[in-house]
Amino acid sequence: MHYPVAGTEANFLATFAAGFLIGAAFSTLSVSGAAFTSLFQALIGVTTALQPINVLSTSLAALTALRTYLGERRAALPIAGLLIAGVALGVLLGSRTAVLAFGRGFSGAYLAAMGIIALLTGGYIAAHTFSGEWRRESALVRMVRRFEGLVQELRRTGEWWKLAESGFATVHASPHSFTFTFAGEKLSLSPVKLALGGAAIGFVSSLFGIGGGNLFLFLLASIYRLPMHLAVGTALTAVLFTSLWSCANYLLLGMRVDWVLFLNLAPGLVLGALLAPRYAKLVPELWLRRLAGGALIFAGSFMLWRGVLS
Repeated sequence: MHYPVAGTEANFLATFAAGFLIGAAFSTLSVSGAAFTSLFQALIGVTTALQPINVLSTSLAALTALRTYLGERRAALPIAGLLIAGVALGVLLGSRTAVLAFGRGFSGAYLAAMGIIALLTGGYIAAHTFSGEWRRESALVRMVRRFEGLVQELRRTGEWWKLAESGFATVHASPHSFTFTFAGEKLSLSPVKLALGGAAIGFVSSLFGIGGGNLFLFLLASIYRLPMHLAVGTALTAVLFTSLWSCANYLLLGMRVDWVLFLNLAPGLVLGALLAPRYAKLVPELWLRRLAGGALIFAGSFMLWRGVLS
């Protein structure tokens, strides 16, 4: 099938399979949505701008997966809202800077920059799983143990509807502190720091045409120490906003979208994002983090290599 704006051709089945893998990986790990979309576009020889297809793909996958995360209360909407509050200005500045820095076409510098970001965040996420924190009694470890114990119990009984009863719940909210419970454990975060983190992520994500999933996950899971089973759904909520906002800015700046390519990716993206989150809760916390880190390291290595050679 010919993709006119992208300036290349690819088999529909290959495009569908790529969409499925991207949707499944992104919806369960909140990483590599744009990275693997860029990787696929590089493999088929895309010669035009990658950013609009990236953010459209992450938007569709996030929107599809959130049905599961919200239903099981594995997405913290107030925390996502605080992140989003700081994103808008960062996205506006980042997308305009992207056009000035990388232009409107395929760029080796663009791929290399994305690769470096993926390598750094992925390396940290993976390395943290071997730290001594997992042998200490921290709020994160207690949340993880309680959640994994509940999942094991529900696997025996089949009463999965009870998962939402121990899901995210707000305890206290003020300008100085936000306190919530998950899996029966309590944790407090700073609203100001969350908003500032969102502003930084909004700038970087729109600059490189990514939804920011790996950056949101890094902030929530590695910096603020949320369990992956809550951090992923929360990150996807924020990603949906940043992706749509970035795409709107790209269109206003005159960047073209290959709608034929996107529509061929879409069925696979939706199917992967529908199925994968239903089974992600069965995966232990440490392995989810290692999978997320490994996916980013793989994608980052490939993109850095391609970017240097371009």
